Amino acid sequence: MRRPWLYLLLSGTLVSCAVQTVPLEGSEGPQGETGPRGQPGVPGETGLQGPTGVAGETGLQGVPGVSPFTKNADGSIFYNDGNVGLGTSSPASLLELHATNPKVNLTCDGSELESEPGLILDASSAGGRAYQILAGGSESSHAPGQFVVLDSTASAERIVLDADGNMGVGVTTPLDRLHVGGNARFDGALSSAKRRVQRDFFTWTTNAGGSTPVHIKTNLPVQSGEMYRFVVEGYAHAMNAPLYCEAVGYMSALSPCTYNDKVYNRDPSVAVLSQYCSQDGFLVLRLSVPDMYYVGFAMSAWFVNPTGTFDISAIALQQQNDL
Repeated sequence: MRRPWLYLLLSGTLVSCAVQTVPLEGSEGPQGETGPRGQPGVPGETGLQGPTGVAGETGLQGVPGVSPFTKNADGSIFYNDGNVGLGTSSPASLLELHATNPKVNLTCDGSELESEPGLILDASSAGGRAYQILAGGSESSHAPGQFVVLDSTASAERIVLDADGNMGVGVTTPLDRLHVGGNARFDGALSSAKRRVQRDFFTWTTNAGGSTPVHIKTNLPVQSGEMYRFVVEGYAHAMNAPLYCEAVGYMSALSPCTYNDKVYNRDPSVAVLSQYCSQDGFLVLRLSVPDMYYVGFAMSAWFVNPTGTFDISAIALQQQNDL
């Protein structure tokens, strides 16, 4: 820009000076482009929650799902599509329960007559029977505290366990720990913890013939402190006579064999029983019969010392010499 000059004449002297002109302020120009956004500031505190809005209208009901259960008009529900598992996803039977200690509770409130909890086991095949396992109560047909196995087909109580712990087989009011209404059979030894009675723990049915004695070697050791009684009873076919013998004794700790031993032979002409100890230290009963043709017998044992805990067994050998 050219700067204008101003000439002044002062007292006959010409003076020149430069004067700078200031342009006038023009009008505001157009706004420039928006600059880049700055970083967000610190968020302020959350404001108070506003009031709940008005609920919208209920939507349309969906399509009903498919259930494996069927409900009859009488209110009963059944499942007919496979096995049911509780605690397992792969049940192997119609109903399978899996748990650390699985239980099924059948509780009867006793408010109605003939009410008693139970299970029904019904074999519907030909010749099958229906059984019930029942717990008697104050309002049931069985006495309170009874556990009953009922044969529904025959309408008969087969097993009854009463509130005192007595069990009846074939009887409805057992009078002892085991009360059998009829004959009973034991293929093994019958033992008593108090009297130590072991019935028919050994039997002999070998058709040997001849007069060679039978040596019945027991597992009763010498000096064991056991007081015993053995009974041998059976049938000697050659003499057509019953066979009955007894032996008692005491395996004293002070005796090399049995002590205070005695035998009783009901008919010595049929059978004679004697006793000795084997060379390896066990009680042996020697049975001599004139003719062993079809001789059959069984042996029972009693142990009378109060602390006895002996379980008897035996083997038999037919020979002339002692063991």
